[in-house]
Amino acid sequence: MFVGNETIKVLIIDDDEDDYILTNDIISEITNSKYHVEWQFNYNKALETIFEQRHDIYIIDFYLGSNTALEILYELSQKSILAPVIILTGQENKGIDLQLMNAGASDYLIKPELTPSSVERSIRYAISTIAQLKQLKEEEQKFRGLFEESVDAIFLCSCDLTISEANHSFLNLFEYTKEEIKGLSASSLFLEEQDLVAFKNQLINTTDLNKEVILLNKNKKEIECQIATTPIRDFDEKTKSYQVIIHDLTLRKKAERELMQAELLSVTGKMARSMAHEVRNPLTNLVLALNELEDVVETTEDTIIFTDIIKRNSKRIDQIITEMLNSSRKSIIQKQKNDITKIIEDSVAVVLDRITLQNMQLKLDISNAPIEIQLDAKQFKLALNNILINAVEAMEEGSGLLKISCLTKDNFVHIIIEDNGIGMERETINKLFNPFFTSKKGGMGLGLTTVLNIIKGHDGTIDIESELHHGSRFIIQLPI
Repeated sequence: MFVGNETIKVLIIDDDEDDYILTNDIISEITNSKYHVEWQFNYNKALETIFEQRHDIYIIDFYLGSNTALEILYELSQKSILAPVIILTGQENKGIDLQLMNAGASDYLIKPELTPSSVERSIRYAISTIAQLKQLKEEEQKFRGLFEESVDAIFLCSCDLTISEANHSFLNLFEYTKEEIKGLSASSLFLEEQDLVAFKNQLINTTDLNKEVILLNKNKKEIECQIATTPIRDFDEKTKSYQVIIHDLTLRKKAERELMQAELLSVTGKMARSMAHEVRNPLTNLVLALNELEDVVETTEDTIIFTDIIKRNSKRIDQIITEMLNSSRKSIIQKQKNDITKIIEDSVAVVLDRITLQNMQLKLDISNAPIEIQLDAKQFKLALNNILINAVEAMEEGSGLLKISCLTKDNFVHIIIEDNGIGMERETINKLFNPFFTSKKGGMGLGLTTVLNIIKGHDGTIDIESELHHGSRFIIQLPI
């Protein structure tokens, strides 16, 4: 807004010179401010002048030959130019008045009713209003930038949870497009019903919500998140919508699980070494004593049965201790250049007979060309065999489908092993690589612990996606 002795630059756009002179004379009678007035009668040149934005106020006659002031307002809107515009017309017309205001005009004056005071008041009002609008627009752009460029996913939703807008981080995290997100219900993002109920209750109570939940992306992939919800209120302090900020916890949770697994492996290793020392010594003495006993005891059918039981169980105890030591000990990896596709084919051959006998299907999608990387072929086959055997055992005879694919992307080899078996709950997935955790009868729960050790020994990662009754997906990534 102008103060003091500042000169206000005015552009009058009117194709009638007499009307221009009349308007200019009225402005010249205003004593409270200084005005510098210019005139333009040609529609196209007037547009060019307005686009240069050299003037503080534009006073435009409604009719400009074959054009109208509405067309000028439309051109300004198309170029996103905020300019104070006062429209002049010969007579009052409420319909045109509303049209002009909706199109962006600051004021609408009747030529026969013009006075110095009414023109001055209209000019001051128009300039002040546009200045406020520009300030609001700058604030909007600033907050729009914060919204769009935020690392965290953010969406806005109405009180009935209909999403109205989402930023780029949200679209990337949840794999939606701008068009798909409009009208989507926030309810569809929640995996657990109790989390959705808690979310709705917090919104009803108009209190801030900040909690960890599991959300689903467009393809129903689970994402561990922390959500913070804030109500957006109008001038009457009534909640009209909500802003929901989603912080992706996937990497943090993964790091926490890996740390816990490392700690469990460390504890298991100490326990295994202690057991190896405390159990193997007396076990060795037991086996030696049994050998001596066989030499002095008469061989009968009963002694053969009993000594065989002792031998088998002693061997089993020794095997358990060995497996514990191997699973908890960091794998000794001897890397050489190997074709990963050949190793996959060799591992598939181990389970191929069982797949055929149980009338299951195998879909193998690997490159015909060799994919050579540095790895320990023997160790990596052991890891693959464990995963493949578990996958086959999880599927039903006659309906099982095992998919194995191998591809290179972003300087990594991606091996994906997918089955349509019984699947797993999230709680089971989180414990799957823990030592001694197993869902198999008679299993020790060390197979997948060994798998994790081997893959980590190759500087790789393994992730699991699974849904109960809908199968499991193991994704292995190895650096090329």
